[in-house]
Amino acid sequence: MPVWDGWQFLDAFKEIPVEDKIDIYILTSSNNEADIERAKNYNIDSNYIVKPITLEKLKDVIFSE
Repeated sequence: MPVWDGWQFLDAFKEIPVEDKIDIYILTSSNNEADIERAKNYNIDSNYIVKPITLEKLKDVIFSE
């Protein structure tokens, strides 16, 4: 992201009042355990996807809801 990193976006996004559920996915090259733990603070650890993403994984993400 040109101005913010993903964590800055998530910090700002969680401050926005939202009535409906919005799914957010992290697509990253980081498989660092600290980053995965950090994602849990946003309740999106199950949506933490490490690149490269396969077609099968993409289908799992799209059709899991």
